[in-house]
Amino acid sequence: MRKILLLMALVISASVFSQDKVFRIGFKFGTEIPISSSLEFYDGYSYTDFYGLRLDGGAVFNISFTEKFGLQPEILVQYRDDFDESVYLMIPIMFDIKPFGHGFSIQAGPRLGTSIYVDQYYDDYYYDEYDDFYYYDLGGAFSDFDLGAQVGVQYVAPFHLFTSLRLGYSYSTGYEDGVLGLGVSLGMLF
Repeated sequence: MRKILLLMALVISASVFSQDKVFRIGFKFGTEIPISSSLEFYDGYSYTDFYGLRLDGGAVFNISFTEKFGLQPEILVQYRDDFDESVYLMIPIMFDIKPFGHGFSIQAGPRLGTSIYVDQYYDDYYYDEYDDFYYYDLGGAFSDFDLGAQVGVQYVAPFHLFTSLRLGYSYSTGYEDGVLGLGVSLGMLF
């Protein structure tokens, strides 16, 4: 009986959310560009001198509580072109404030992340022309944690295409403390 009631509540809430358009699902792709870093190397170079773009993409969940306030959690996979070309799972949870109603919004919130990089290597000692011996090293997965905050603006066009510009600060990453980055993204809500 509990399962039936839970299923009914889920179906009813899903239909209510879809009718009111307070819950939208979408996708986004973007990049983050480093601006500054607190890490200094021995020869005078900073972390940003060895740091490339951070490309990311993933799912967006836009939840509107009122006409002017909402929440936008995201689940992103981010490729970092840095020392070991790591891959991160990023989860920003942005508070979405719409001062003029729909369209333009101001966003701010925390961002959590962890590495999901899995190293693949080939063992040629056991090489056979019919069998490939690839081994996967999970030692890098979930070993580095990224805690940060982001603030920015977002514009959602009437045809549900959106673009956002964010300034993010990572308090702690796998290599250093204090990386400031500028993020630009483009996406679509359904």
